[in-house]
Amino acid sequence: MRAALFYFSGTGNTWRTANLYAARLQRSGWGTEVVAVESALRSGLMPDRDCLGVGFPVYAFGPPRVVDRFLHMLPSGKGRLAFVWAVAGGIVGGATAIVCDRLEAYGYRVVHERAYVVPENVHWSWSKPAVAARAKERAWSRIEGLVARAADELAAGRVRRARPGHVRRGLMSGGMWRWYMRSGAHAGRYIGVTAACRPCGLCAAACPTSAMPSIPLEHRVGSECTFCLRCASICPRQAVTVRLLPGITSILHRHLEPGYGDDVPKAMSMASERRT
Repeated sequence: MRAALFYFSGTGNTWRTANLYAARLQRSGWGTEVVAVESALRSGLMPDRDCLGVGFPVYAFGPPRVVDRFLHMLPSGKGRLAFVWAVAGGIVGGATAIVCDRLEAYGYRVVHERAYVVPENVHWSWSKPAVAARAKERAWSRIEGLVARAADELAAGRVRRARPGHVRRGLMSGGMWRWYMRSGAHAGRYIGVTAACRPCGLCAAACPTSAMPSIPLEHRVGSECTFCLRCASICPRQAVTVRLLPGITSILHRHLEPGYGDDVPKAMSMASERRT
């Protein structure tokens, strides 16, 4: 069995789970390929595999706008297998159900669906570094076990679906997510750049939707912004600010998932090197 695992990640949690899935499936004899959603969107190329995996962080109880765009570019599934997983800091709502419905509408047979509650990387800033490191290690130890079990179920052919109730799906992933999708075109107005910026191009290269201009001081963030805050996380001078969340820039800057950058734009790796 060959599987292509497509993921979108802001600060690295979904990227980490994608690689955990891939490694575990390989132990069962599967061939796996891990691909960033934005890379697929930019290239327009879709690996021809027996199984499709889609992973994403939960935004407003649904998938990010960039993931929704990716789903719309998928070719017909023609009965191919698919599995879906989501990563959230709290309530998931019906996020996975939205993606499952889209995949099934395109002819994919969704056989596995899972959501993982992963404290956001921002969360760890509220504790002392040593305390946060131990708590994060414990949390990921638990999540690694859950992902391993999910991958084993998938490899064994076990069907696992988690349909949300009408309240979660309607009020949360229906109302909130639709609001996010409609108002998303204005998300860029909440991203600002201070005079500390020295146009290095890292934020523009890392932006999954090319919404960040190469010289951000002279131009506004584009309407394609998905509000993943990757630009604020990556800036080595902490010059990118989030107007909705004062003071969060320095927090984001310190909490990218270690190693994040292998399958996303090269700027992510460049920024990690500059911070060390």
